[in-house]
Amino acid sequence: MAETTTHEARTRLLLPDGALSEATICYSTRPPWEVSLRAPYLEGRTFRGTDLFAALQSLRGELEGLGIIICCNGARKDAWPSSMSRDMHGAQRLYVLRKGEPGDLQSLVEIFDDASLDVVATVREQREFYDAWVDSMRKR
Repeated sequence: MAETTTHEARTRLLLPDGALSEATICYSTRPPWEVSLRAPYLEGRTFRGTDLFAALQSLRGELEGLGIIICCNGARKDAWPSSMSRDMHGAQRLYVLRKGEPGDLQSLVEIFDDASLDVVATVREQREFYDAWVDSMRKR
């Protein structure tokens, strides 16, 4: 019997009016890397990427166009996968980054686990934080 390659995670969506809505993320656990959302907003759409983080960023871009932010670790302003995680495991785990400090095992989080509203951000804000973190590491 083949191992299942699709998993689900419950998440919350921050709607434009500030309300929260429940949703389910469906995702592959091996290539091809795919993410879909079971919610009234994008039902039936599947987003693909070179890894789960890239697929999630595509989903987030669609949601952001509707004024919606997803509340999972993959949408944290301060979270980013390592190159090794992306290559070997499809970016299923991310580092929570602190400027001037390298990621370590204690800062690893699962991409689709719940994140609080005060740490989630847009794709652009997340990229800007990552770029600033990279700069802070060069200055060490």
